[in-house]
Parts: sequence; structure tokens; C-alpha cells
Amino acid sequence: MITLPKNLIPGTESVQTVTNAAVGITAATIKPNTGIFKGQQAKAVFITIETDAIRITLDGVTTVTDAIGHLMAVTTDDPIIIYGKQAINDFRMIRVTNDAAVRVTPYF
Repeated sequence: MITLPKNLIPGTESVQTVTNAAVGITAATIKPNTGIFKGQQAKAVFITIETDAIRITLDGVTTVTDAIGHLMAVTTDDPIIIYGKQAINDFRMIRVTNDAAVRVTPYF
């Protein structure tokens, strides 16, 4: 069972396409400009990989490539959960072979 701290409230989930260019979580997902969390920074994010493997980095230093970074397979049982503004902002992902869809839910 996966749990997040009880004091956090989930925001609107989004699906991102991960291509052959390294990307982070979209700004509008982690700091929305509309809705009840407008202007607030996410305190955690919950990520599942839906369609193809990706690689990720979390340190803000290492450049993620299709050969460098933590290899993450398609999964619904083992999500990626990232806590803290710095870690969320430093998170980067890239596809390994084919474009991948990842589902991201921010928590405020």
C-alpha cells in the first residue's frame, strides 16, 4: 500500500509525454496558475509510468540520457514519489526507446 502524509491534498493529475529530450515535471503541474492551489508549490509528487521505460535523475547535476540515470520500467505497483520543492524541481526524465506517458499527481 502506498501512502502519502495525511496533511497533503492531491491536486489535478496530468499526463506528460516523455521524449528524447530531458524534461522535468511541467511548471503548471507543480505550481498551478489556476484552481484552488493557484500559486502554491507542490510539496510532493506521485508519478506512474504508463507506456514505456524512462530514465530519471534527481540530483539537479547529472544530465539524464537514454543511458544515464535510474532506469524505471512501466509500473502501477511501484510509483515514484518525490518530496520537497528542491527535489521536485531537480527531477528530470527522458525516454529510453519510445516516447513514454507518465501520470503525475502533485500534492499540496
